[in-house]
Amino acid sequence: MRKQAWKNTLIPIFATATASLAFVVTPAAFASPASAREVPPSSSGVTAESRDLDTCNRSWHRGRNTQIEVITNGTPQTITNTAWTDLSCGSVNVQVPKGVTAHLTVWVNAEIRCKGPSDTGWCGGRVLADGQLLKPSNEDGTGDFAWDTAEPGIWRWHSGSMIRAGIVKCPADNSTANCDKKITVQVASPNANTEFWVDDTIVRAELIRNS
Repeated sequence: MRKQAWKNTLIPIFATATASLAFVVTPAAFASPASAREVPPSSSGVTAESRDLDTCNRSWHRGRNTQIEVITNGTPQTITNTAWTDLSCGSVNVQVPKGVTAHLTVWVNAEIRCKGPSDTGWCGGRVLADGQLLKPSNEDGTGDFAWDTAEPGIWRWHSGSMIRAGIVKCPADNSTANCDKKITVQVASPNANTEFWVDDTIVRAELIRNS
């Protein structure tokens, strides 16, 4: 069966997605903690949370001044909702130490297809950090990035990337040692007659802390 024919048999989902292989950031031994929080911020290794099916696959590096969080997903998601929808396996957490300002960059790559009448629609994405839009964002405040333009054909899937960045801070009087910042990738199909199909996603968040 040809690739597109196979993919068209998949049911559009908003359910939990299965995993792709972990993206390895730097060579290191692997371990399997119960949660990402069990890895101390000063650790310099890379840890893969899971390689099992039906899970989002994560890897990470946490050094003294840098943190990298990666999540991948190999199960397609079809978005027909005109409202913003969380990307399956599209959220990670970064930690900013108390009293520290840090620079955050988020890369998103996926195999995408925006299907709809030509010249009448498009498919968008955006990235939020604790609900705040990362830059650049549109003047209307929605932060939408035109990830792809609509075309009627079903044979036009291709690689698409989105990069967003911003400054995140943790107050000096924060009650805990770190401020957890949730990074969320969202997608939308702004026109009702447009369908946004996303597959083989990777989300990579890099936090560089001021010394």
